[in-house]
Amino acid sequence: MTLPSDLYDLNSPAGIALRILLFAAVTIIVAQVIETLLERYLRQASIRLRVSATKYLVLRRLVIAAIYITGIIIIIYSTPQLQSLSVAIFASVSIIGIIVGIAAQSTISNVIAGIAIVVSKPFGVGDFVTVRGESGFVEDITYRHTVIRLLDAHMIIPNSAITSDVVFNHSDHNIAGRIDIRVSYDSDLLLTKQIIRQEAQKAAVVEQDTIQVIMSKTDEQGVTFSLVFRLEGSPFDCLSNIREAIVLQLLSERVTIK
Repeated sequence: MTLPSDLYDLNSPAGIALRILLFAAVTIIVAQVIETLLERYLRQASIRLRVSATKYLVLRRLVIAAIYITGIIIIIYSTPQLQSLSVAIFASVSIIGIIVGIAAQSTISNVIAGIAIVVSKPFGVGDFVTVRGESGFVEDITYRHTVIRLLDAHMIIPNSAITSDVVFNHSDHNIAGRIDIRVSYDSDLLLTKQIIRQEAQKAAVVEQDTIQVIMSKTDEQGVTFSLVFRLEGSPFDCLSNIREAIVLQLLSERVTIK
């Protein structure tokens, strides 16, 4: 098998084709390496923040797409024969890009802010925070917004807003805990409330004078009691044990949990 005689002439058709293939191969290799490293980093970040790694799939794809676009631009500008064609293409793409950028300005800013939260880690899922005068647990962090569980609602804040606001993270200090228990209407509600309080009082890490048991919600499915208290350290160290103790005691008293 013989190679074309003009293969090493970079201005010949064979040389141009070889150059394009080499640039394309380098672009693919670089994209694959960066994707692997980025996937590893985001997986570790998702573990620290207790967020599903799939939340940052869009971020990964945007980075890889940017690498491929950069590779295409390099190929075009390193090949004089393609430059005249590229002028018209990039002019159209630029106009479309400006229109899309203006329309998606809010989304883009939220994505960038979500990246900033992952990198700087000012708070994570499970942390008890205060923002805009409201306190609650960070329940979810996506690339667009952060969800904070309050006593009676969920506060959904765009990432661009929460990164520009003052956030108090209380996770390393004395913080609040909350457990919701829903029972049927035919249950002994007074006994239910008493059991919830008694089981909370048995937990050594709970500050006894801060225990409150309130009827926080009623709906067609039953009555919801909320146990609110303060404790030392992370709530995840003891909330599960307290909830388990309450459920077992309610079941022993034949209280129907919904």
